[in-house]
Amino acid sequence: MFKIENTLENIIKNETPECVLFSGGIDSSAILYESKKYNDNVKGITVGIKENNSEDIRYSSLVSSKLDIDLLVYEVDKEYVLSKVDDAVCLLESFNPEWISSTITLLLGAEYASKAGYKKIGSGEGADDIFGSFPFFKAYEGSRKELNYIMKSRFEKIPVMTDIVSEANNAKGITPFRNKEMVECVERIPLYIRMQETANIKTKFPLRMSYMGIIPHEAIVRPQTMAFTGSGVYSIIKELEKDVSDREFARACEEFFPFKNKLEYVLFKKYVHYYNYSRATNNYCIHCGSSMGNNLVNCPCCQTVQYKKRELKFNA
Repeated sequence: MFKIENTLENIIKNETPECVLFSGGIDSSAILYESKKYNDNVKGITVGIKENNSEDIRYSSLVSSKLDIDLLVYEVDKEYVLSKVDDAVCLLESFNPEWISSTITLLLGAEYASKAGYKKIGSGEGADDIFGSFPFFKAYEGSRKELNYIMKSRFEKIPVMTDIVSEANNAKGITPFRNKEMVECVERIPLYIRMQETANIKTKFPLRMSYMGIIPHEAIVRPQTMAFTGSGVYSIIKELEKDVSDREFARACEEFFPFKNKLEYVLFKKYVHYYNYSRATNNYCIHCGSSMGNNLVNCPCCQTVQYKKRELKFNA
């Protein structure tokens, strides 16, 4: 109906992953399914936290079993997750809590893949961007023309976490949903259809409908879950807040800028240990005040999405 399935298959046929960072959601399930056609030994790799009942492990185990694909589960403990926070800040050059949490999740998966000898690591990164499924896109109240501009501008400038963590582990990241052929395919679908909702489908309607009856139903109807929540990583690094007193936090908000929460402040302290921070006088971020450079809507430091000096809030 939307030619998404054919496009994804063609992309993966030309460059097939040896493993896929797998959450059991629609994006990674579709990539794993198509990869199986051209690499019968493709593996799914799922990251979970030992102390938590990881939602990603439950879904990925179910979906991979129905697809008859081997699943490798990488369970790590809380202390190991916390040991990766500085690495993620350095690699991403950012202090955004959601981005850092997602990067840690992908970094752990890439680390496990590399140790297992895999050099081509696939992921579903990019699907949320082109289908407009992030909360700040779903809640946008302006025109579709403006939203389309915001989505495209952001997509062109944001870092690709899969590439970054794969390279850090001497491997290559493969992100089919960021492939030019896929982007052009999806952009031909009107935005209102890309973001259409039904009783059971709230995000990525064309992608889910394209694989209806092909991949397990559990992946088709699984609600939108971010990489940092499904793995359990975010809840772990949020514990870093407990070391920040209310007085220290209030003082930091006055000295630098009003932090969104204590976790952002903790990550900012790590960021300034490795990188310079300064407030810009022109073309500055409305949240952290740093230079936006040639980014039009997405701050490269704090990853705040903004348009016409108004923030598009992630949890809107």
